[in-house]
Amino acid sequence: MALLTLTSTLVGWYNLRFISQVEKDNTQALIPTMNMARQLSEASAWELFAAQNLTSADNEKMWQAQGRMLTAQSLKINALLQALREQGFDTTAIEQQEQEISRSLRQQGELVGQRLQLRQQQQQLSQQIVAAADEIARLAQGQANNATTSAGATQAGIYD
Repeated sequence: MALLTLTSTLVGWYNLRFISQVEKDNTQALIPTMNMARQLSEASAWELFAAQNLTSADNEKMWQAQGRMLTAQSLKINALLQALREQGFDTTAIEQQEQEISRSLRQQGELVGQRLQLRQQQQQLSQQIVAAADEIARLAQGQANNATTSAGATQAGIYD
Protein backbone atom coordinates (compact mmCIF):
# COMPACT_ATOMS: atom_id res chain seq x y z
CA MET A 1 0.00 0.00 0.00
CA ALA A 2 2.81 2.38 0.84
CA LEU A 3 4.45 1.51 -2.48
CA LEU A 4 1.22 2.30 -4.31
CA THR A 5 0.94 5.64 -2.50
CA LEU A 6 4.57 6.44 -3.24
CA THR A 7 4.14 5.50 -6.93
CA SER A 8 0.95 7.55 -7.15
CA THR A 9 2.72 10.51 -5.57
CA LEU A 10 5.68 10.23 -7.96
CA VAL A 11 3.40 9.95 -11.01
CA GLY A 12 1.36 12.95 -9.81
CA TRP A 13 4.51 14.97 -9.15
CA TYR A 14 5.94 14.05 -12.56
CA ASN A 15 2.68 14.96 -14.33
CA LEU A 16 2.43 18.28 -12.52
CA ARG A 17 6.06 18.99 -13.36
CA PHE A 18 5.37 18.09 -17.00
CA ILE A 19 2.28 20.31 -17.08
CA SER A 20 4.27 23.14 -15.51
CA GLN A 21 6.98 22.76 -18.15
CA VAL A 22 4.41 22.72 -20.98
CA GLU A 23 2.77 25.84 -19.54
CA LYS A 24 6.14 27.57 -19.26
CA ASP A 25 7.11 26.60 -22.83
CA ASN A 26 3.77 27.78 -24.22
CA THR A 27 4.04 31.06 -22.35
CA GLN A 28 7.58 31.59 -23.65
CA ALA A 29 6.41 30.79 -27.18
CA LEU A 30 3.56 33.30 -26.93
CA ILE A 31 5.62 36.22 -25.60
CA PRO A 32 6.94 37.25 -29.06
CA THR A 33 3.41 37.06 -30.48
CA MET A 34 2.03 39.12 -27.61
CA ASN A 35 4.84 41.62 -28.17
CA MET A 36 3.90 41.88 -31.86
CA ALA A 37 0.25 42.36 -30.90
CA ARG A 38 1.29 45.18 -28.56
CA GLN A 39 3.38 46.78 -31.32
CA LEU A 40 0.45 46.44 -33.71
CA SER A 41 -1.81 48.16 -31.20
CA GLU A 42 0.72 50.98 -30.69
CA ALA A 43 1.17 51.48 -34.44
CA SER A 44 -2.61 51.63 -34.85
CA ALA A 45 -2.85 54.22 -32.08
CA TRP A 46 -0.12 56.34 -33.71
CA GLU A 47 -1.92 56.00 -37.04
CA LEU A 48 -5.13 57.27 -35.43
CA PHE A 49 -3.23 60.15 -33.78
CA ALA A 50 -1.60 61.14 -37.08
CA ALA A 51 -4.95 60.95 -38.89
CA GLN A 52 -6.48 63.35 -36.37
CA ASN A 53 -3.53 65.72 -36.75
CA LEU A 54 -3.73 65.44 -40.53
CA THR A 55 -7.31 66.69 -40.46
CA SER A 56 -6.31 69.75 -38.45
CA ALA A 57 -3.16 70.52 -40.47
CA ASP A 58 -3.07 74.22 -41.23
CA ASN A 59 0.13 74.41 -43.25
CA GLU A 60 1.94 72.33 -45.82
CA LYS A 61 4.81 71.41 -43.48
CA MET A 62 2.44 69.90 -40.90
CA TRP A 63 0.45 68.20 -43.67
CA GLN A 64 3.57 66.54 -45.06
CA ALA A 65 4.84 65.54 -41.60
CA GLN A 66 1.56 63.82 -40.75
CA GLY A 67 1.53 62.14 -44.16
CA ARG A 68 5.02 60.75 -43.52
CA MET A 69 3.97 59.52 -40.08
CA LEU A 70 0.89 57.82 -41.54
CA THR A 71 3.00 56.13 -44.20
CA ALA A 72 5.53 54.92 -41.62
CA GLN A 73 2.82 53.52 -39.34
CA SER A 74 1.05 51.82 -42.23
CA LEU A 75 4.31 50.17 -43.30
CA LYS A 76 4.95 49.07 -39.71
CA ILE A 77 1.46 47.61 -39.42
CA ASN A 78 1.86 45.73 -42.71
CA ALA A 79 5.24 44.33 -41.60
CA LEU A 80 3.77 43.17 -38.28
CA LEU A 81 0.82 41.56 -40.05
CA GLN A 82 3.24 39.80 -42.40
CA ALA A 83 5.19 38.47 -39.41
CA LEU A 84 2.00 37.25 -37.75
CA ARG A 85 0.90 35.58 -41.00
CA GLU A 86 4.26 33.80 -41.18
CA GLN A 87 3.63 32.47 -37.68
CA GLY A 88 0.41 30.92 -38.90
CA PHE A 89 -2.16 33.51 -37.86
CA ASP A 90 -5.01 34.40 -40.20
CA THR A 91 -4.60 38.14 -40.70
CA THR A 92 -6.72 38.57 -43.83
CA ALA A 93 -9.53 40.48 -42.06
CA ILE A 94 -7.07 42.85 -40.39
CA GLU A 95 -5.17 43.32 -43.65
CA GLN A 96 -8.39 44.21 -45.48
CA GLN A 97 -9.25 46.73 -42.78
CA GLU A 98 -5.74 48.22 -42.97
CA GLN A 99 -6.02 48.54 -46.75
CA GLU A 100 -9.39 50.27 -46.42
CA ILE A 101 -8.04 52.58 -43.72
CA SER A 102 -4.97 53.39 -45.83
CA ARG A 103 -7.17 54.19 -48.82
CA SER A 104 -9.39 56.45 -46.73
CA LEU A 105 -6.39 58.19 -45.19
CA ARG A 106 -4.88 58.73 -48.64
CA GLN A 107 -8.12 60.40 -49.74
CA GLN A 108 -8.17 62.43 -46.54
CA GLY A 109 -4.59 63.55 -47.18
CA GLU A 110 -5.45 64.61 -50.72
CA LEU A 111 -8.46 66.58 -49.48
CA VAL A 112 -6.39 68.31 -46.81
CA GLY A 113 -3.82 69.19 -49.48
CA GLN A 114 -6.57 70.63 -51.68
CA ARG A 115 -7.94 72.58 -48.72
CA LEU A 116 -4.49 74.06 -48.06
CA GLN A 117 -4.10 75.01 -51.73
CA LEU A 118 -7.55 76.61 -51.78
CA ARG A 119 -6.78 78.51 -48.59
CA GLN A 120 -3.56 79.81 -50.17
CA GLN A 121 -5.46 80.81 -53.32
CA GLN A 122 -8.06 82.52 -51.15
CA GLN A 123 -5.35 84.51 -49.38
CA GLN A 124 -3.80 85.51 -52.71
CA LEU A 125 -7.19 86.57 -54.07
CA SER A 126 -7.90 88.53 -50.89
CA GLN A 127 -4.57 90.34 -51.29
CA GLN A 128 -5.38 91.07 -54.93
CA ILE A 129 -8.82 92.38 -53.97
CA VAL A 130 -7.31 94.63 -51.30
CA ALA A 131 -4.71 95.91 -53.79
CA ALA A 132 -7.43 96.50 -56.40
CA ALA A 133 -9.61 98.31 -53.84
CA ASP A 134 -6.65 100.52 -52.92
CA GLU A 135 -6.07 101.26 -56.61
CA ILE A 136 -9.76 102.08 -57.10
CA ALA A 137 -9.67 104.38 -54.07
CA ARG A 138 -6.54 106.07 -55.41
CA LEU A 139 -8.12 106.50 -58.86
CA ALA A 140 -11.37 107.74 -57.33
CA GLN A 141 -9.40 110.28 -55.31
CA GLY A 142 -7.67 111.37 -58.52
CA GLN A 143 -11.03 111.71 -60.28
CA ALA A 144 -12.40 113.70 -57.36
CA ASN A 145 -9.36 115.98 -57.51
CA ASN A 146 -9.82 116.37 -61.28
CA ALA A 147 -13.50 117.19 -60.81
CA THR A 148 -12.63 119.74 -58.15
CA THR A 149 -10.02 121.31 -60.41
CA SER A 150 -12.43 121.35 -63.34
CA ALA A 151 -15.19 122.87 -61.22
CA GLY A 152 -12.77 125.49 -59.96
CA ALA A 153 -11.64 126.29 -63.51
CA THR A 154 -15.25 126.54 -64.67
CA GLN A 155 -16.09 128.93 -61.88
CA ALA A 156 -12.99 130.95 -62.62
CA GLY A 157 -14.02 131.07 -66.28
CA ILE A 158 -17.45 132.38 -65.35
CA TYR A 159 -15.99 135.36 -63.53
CA ASP A 160 -13.53 136.21 -66.27
